Amino acid sequence: RHAQGVTQSPLPEVVDRLLALKSLPCDVDPGAAWVAAIRGSRYRARWSGGLDTCLIRALVAGTLLSDRPDVMLHIGFRPDPTGIARADGHAWLAVGEATLGLAGSPEGECHDSAWRAPVRRRENGR
Repeated sequence: RHAQGVTQSPLPEVVDRLLALKSLPCDVDPGAAWVAAIRGSRYRARWSGGLDTCLIRALVAGTLLSDRPDVMLHIGFRPDPTGIARADGHAWLAVGEATLGLAGSPEGECHDSAWRAPVRRRENGR
């Protein structure tokens, strides 16, 4: 529910609100976090009319993994070789050397990161 705030608030504010949530889990497997984000996003879209986008999924999975020191949210765009100014954006996570959310993007990992931000809980665990 909180990730849906991207429609009304700047992205850094939404990330801060997500990381301030109480009772976030610890030591979540990255694959399990990604599956949970996909399921939760689809469920919310189907039953409540929320967004089911790569950004929502990356925000949810990133929040679940935010006790790790190496989680980075990326937003990028696919280069357009035709020269036509088309915006083809995508959001994904980097967890250490692994990526979550690029395999399902159109044509795989061909998006260039244009913006990134660490997704890390504050030292007090929230």
